[in-house]
Amino acid sequence: MKTQSVEQDALARAAASREADLADLVEELKIASVSTLPERREDCLRNARWLRDRFKGLGFETEIVDVMEKGLPVVVADWDGRTGQPHLTIYGHYDVQPPDPMNEWKSPPFEPEVRDGRLFAAARRTTKATTWPR
Repeated sequence: MKTQSVEQDALARAAASREADLADLVEELKIASVSTLPERREDCLRNARWLRDRFKGLGFETEIVDVMEKGLPVVVADWDGRTGQPHLTIYGHYDVQPPDPMNEWKSPPFEPEVRDGRLFAAARRTTKATTWPR
């Protein structure tokens, strides 16, 4: 059955690239892109560039778009490798909330750590991992 083959191929591909994908995710999680703190603006811009570069590496046409003066930019990535086929839009955000209260963290929030087979870092579940380009 063709659907099963596509699913098996996707699972095999994910398994084969797991370590490299995890390393990339950890790299992004180290970026303290806290948009509510003015002193973290450059980190937010760095995270936008990081995403742009990852999408570009996957063959997307990319650009960083300033949508409002002194605001944070939007990362736009477009791929039209299958003309005439449906398109998929993924919406997410790369900024994170301040990781307060700090005293509840067992490790620094922007220094990802694996404990008992689980990854701990700020925005690991809520933001960056859900839109991360794979």
